[in-house]
Amino acid sequence: NSDNRFSLENSDEVVLRRTIGHKKDEFFLQRKRATKNEIMSLLEGAGFSKSNPYYIVQQGKVNALCTMNDSERLRLLKEVAGTTVYDEKKAESLVKMEENKSSIGKIDEILETIETRLDELRGEKEELTQYQKLDRQRRAM
Repeated sequence: NSDNRFSLENSDEVVLRRTIGHKKDEFFLQRKRATKNEIMSLLEGAGFSKSNPYYIVQQGKVNALCTMNDSERLRLLKEVAGTTVYDEKKAESLVKMEENKSSIGKIDEILETIETRLDELRGEKEELTQYQKLDRQRRAM
């Protein structure tokens, strides 16, 4: 980590360990337990992605690069550069945002229904209070 690719404090050395168990794997970073997502995020942030772990371009792809059209060439260059991981994360985030927007819409509808019912109940409370007042007056006579 002499080039500080990994964002770890005061560390020239990075220690990653994976323990494979019967039911689940355990991950350790700098001898502390970590989640798989934390490890993957750290590696991706340092430039290692699961879509292209070694950034090796095969000879056939170099030849094909010369004959590809622009969109295919762009796709291949994104794959080699490792930016496809960020595109995937962006797509996942957009899906989550849409899910959240629909949830907010449902919550707004429920709140509107509750507020309408609350207004009805307030009106009924006023009627009941008025009825009880008149009933007390009638009984007092």
